Amino acid sequence: MLLVPFSVLAVHLQPGKDNLVGLDPNAALLAAGFLLLLYLAKSLSVAFPIIVLQVAAGHLFAPAAALALNVLGLAVDLTVPFWIGRFSGSGLTTRLLARYPRLDGLLESQEGHYLFLSFFLRVIYLLPGDIVSMYFGSVRGPYLTCLLGGLLGGLPSLLAATLLGASVSQPGSPAFWLALGITAGVSVLSLLGYLLWQKRQKNKI
Repeated sequence: MLLVPFSVLAVHLQPGKDNLVGLDPNAALLAAGFLLLLYLAKSLSVAFPIIVLQVAAGHLFAPAAALALNVLGLAVDLTVPFWIGRFSGSGLTTRLLARYPRLDGLLESQEGHYLFLSFFLRVIYLLPGDIVSMYFGSVRGPYLTCLLGGLLGGLPSLLAATLLGASVSQPGSPAFWLALGITAGVSVLSLLGYLLWQKRQKNKI
């Protein structure tokens, strides 16, 4: 459903172009603000995939602008759940551990290494990113460290999604296949990382 407003914007704001370059700055600013509002809404919804917004940004804006917006959007997606967790306190920690017991094992095995954990969990998709951010906030992890790790971990898939959005109107083009290849590569590496982590955990038992 969230793609519908973007389709409307694309029709009204693109005079034969694939992005918003060269258009009224106010129109582009409006579209950018709307995109960030959607990122804010997504940060409150664990189920909605962030890649949809990243691809939409890549399609609507020039690559540099789309990349900047997607990085800012990812920062919003990392920040809002973190502070929800921080203000919710230990009660949320208990509920999250009951529902996602892997969290406890991960933090116990990497005690204090929030930069690595926030990076690792964004790269391999072991747990929903919003849940991870809430948990880091609830255990009073260092915000800037968790934010940096999450941004670095989310960067590969963010780049792939942005490139895919930029080339989605040209299926079969080199850029389109490159974007698909990067997306597939990130997914394969995520799966391999998850399998290696599982193997390591079994060896500890």
